[in-house]
Amino acid sequence: MRILVTIMLAFPLLLSGQEMLPLSLTESIRLALENNPSAKISSERVKDAALSRREAWSGFLPQIDTRGSTILDEKIRVIEMPDFFNPGQTISVELDFTYDYQTDWSITQPIFTGGKLTKSLQLARANLESAQLDELLARNDLTLQVSQAYLGMLVAQEFLRVATEAHTITEDFYRITQQMYNEGLASKLDLLQSEVQMANLVPRVTQARNAVKLAEAGLKTVMGIQDTQSLLLTDELHYEAHEYSLDELLSEALANRHELRQMDLRGQMGRYARSIARGGYLPMIALSGSYSTFGNDLAEVGQWEDSYTVSMGLSFNLFSGGRRRTSVQKAQVAIRQAELGRIALEDAIELEVEGAYHTLIESESTLLSSEKTVAQAEEAARLAQLQYQAGTITHLQANQIQANLTNARANYAQALFSYTLANIRIKKAVGRNLMEELGVPQ
Repeated sequence: MRILVTIMLAFPLLLSGQEMLPLSLTESIRLALENNPSAKISSERVKDAALSRREAWSGFLPQIDTRGSTILDEKIRVIEMPDFFNPGQTISVELDFTYDYQTDWSITQPIFTGGKLTKSLQLARANLESAQLDELLARNDLTLQVSQAYLGMLVAQEFLRVATEAHTITEDFYRITQQMYNEGLASKLDLLQSEVQMANLVPRVTQARNAVKLAEAGLKTVMGIQDTQSLLLTDELHYEAHEYSLDELLSEALANRHELRQMDLRGQMGRYARSIARGGYLPMIALSGSYSTFGNDLAEVGQWEDSYTVSMGLSFNLFSGGRRRTSVQKAQVAIRQAELGRIALEDAIELEVEGAYHTLIESESTLLSSEKTVAQAEEAARLAQLQYQAGTITHLQANQIQANLTNARANYAQALFSYTLANIRIKKAVGRNLMEELGVPQ
């Protein structure tokens, strides 16, 4: 039985002799920013917004068009005229007033558009800034996801270590019990219980090992890599004390959260849209010019006739079926929505910061308590092994003390994970750049 258990624990280790990929948290985040599809999508949206701004700029420039034509077939007009040499008779005369070839050039320069061009450019600029903020928020979210996945794999590895160590200690107890049984100091029941306890820990070790594999797969997914190499995480979970003031955190969040700036931009974009809609009530003025050449022989292009015109045009929409008024009203509704959205967003941000703060305080308290519990449980387990070997405590008591140590170590690892992640979440909640906070090169 004991040989079988040992083989089951060692077999996965024999298969893990492949080369491993060393990976730090900052390197994981860097790979995710390069490979994750969501990060790439946000970058493409910024490019699209930049092109829209360039497109808005083009409205200020003149529009130049050219056109060329040739007549392939035509019906020439024929008129009947009196024959002056033969009174009483008529002659047919063909009149061709068209040219076989013609080229036209035209240029139109907007002079006044009721502010539409200016506001459209401002709208495009605001949209670009909003897209850039979207990209930063997406990168921040991705950084948090990678951090959570990386720390999750670390704590899964710690759970595996704790489970494996518990099984090793159980093996030690089994050897002690077997020796005591051989010497007549332990009963057959004690030996069987020790062996059963050792076997019962095998599924826990297997589950912990599978949890590590799942955590590794999740980390690879969020990083956007398909590497078949196993990951060797080079960072470690450790406690680092942080002192925060809730009032200062709230002030920092309301001053720095990019979502609030985005809401302000939505309001600005609504005002720009309203100005564009109101511009529909104003006339449009444009300066235009045209130049044409025409002739019947391509070989004599330099001798073709030509003409040109320069004109100033004014257009004014007298009736549009209420479309302009509706557009203005829609823009006003969008502005009001942005104002109300900002108020709601401020409340949500304050709630998020308070929740993150209290979670951090709670996890830190749990962590410090767990650290003390682990130290006590380790000492109790050391004494239990000595006392059990001396026969002063029962096998059941020794097992219970060992179980307490295993639970204490697992609880400490979970508390350390929760505290570390809570510290990252609170930085995100106040609007800090997580990539800068975690030292990721940009």
